[in-house]
Amino acid sequence: FCRGRPGGTTTCSLRLVSLGCDFQARRAWGARLLLARPPKIQPNLPGRHGQSIPQGCALKFFWFFLFTTDAASERNANKVCKLPSGEEENERSEVKKNSTLQGKYRKTKIKNSMDEQIQACVTVLKRGGIILYPTDTVWGVGCDATNAEAVARLFALKQREEAKGMIVLLDRPEQVVRWVQEVPSVAWELWEAAEGAEPLTLILPEGRGFAENLLPPEKSVAIRLVQNEFCRRVIHRLGRPLVSTSANVSGEKTPATYAEISDAIRNGVDWVADPAMEEPTATHRASSVIALDTDGGFRIVRL
Repeated sequence: FCRGRPGGTTTCSLRLVSLGCDFQARRAWGARLLLARPPKIQPNLPGRHGQSIPQGCALKFFWFFLFTTDAASERNANKVCKLPSGEEENERSEVKKNSTLQGKYRKTKIKNSMDEQIQACVTVLKRGGIILYPTDTVWGVGCDATNAEAVARLFALKQREEAKGMIVLLDRPEQVVRWVQEVPSVAWELWEAAEGAEPLTLILPEGRGFAENLLPPEKSVAIRLVQNEFCRRVIHRLGRPLVSTSANVSGEKTPATYAEISDAIRNGVDWVADPAMEEPTATHRASSVIALDTDGGFRIVRL
């Protein structure tokens, strides 16, 4: 919903309401609406008091609609309305206490293990190696996005043409301007909307600083702000973008889990992450992809 304030700017916010359909049905219905829109976002939609709505607001609305689930409704649906007796309450308190202690112990072990994994991973990447690792979507194979030799080895492993670019991961929004000549303003709106929801990859014009053989002829670059802690910390420690492409030979089915990855891929990389680095929030499917123009135009590549 968009509201305009007299003498001020129009602000946009979104309230998700129950539409009498599940998430997948809402996503499919919203996708049809989005696909039916003209390829350009109109920058001067009228607000409540005759003011204009910021460019990209409409696309951001649809992104919320398509890919944000109503977590509150899901939590309420799983609640059990029963008041525990005093004995049950004491038992639950004891279980909770033990669980908390065990949780802290497990968290410490996982943290130490992750630190070791990150150090080993970054060492391999800096030497020009190829890695197999979990992301916020599916398991991927990757390398330092600025190392042309490593990128060439990755294309060879995937048996993929170099004319087709690959996705790169960044750990935080501030890094995007370093690697893209001009970031369309709507990109920030979309990434903000996607935070904590469906992983979103944006194809942006004029990538810079990457290995020459990583980008397609038009020099566009596909970037995702990854939501996996292991990936974020690796990218931060490496100080450069991380290539991310599905862990399969080109043309074959994309493996949804580590167990589905072929021996050809596992044996073709220089380092494999511990499967414990995968997070339970991983979607196990490829991210959505939207291509943006500098003037605000967009094209849906994959939903």
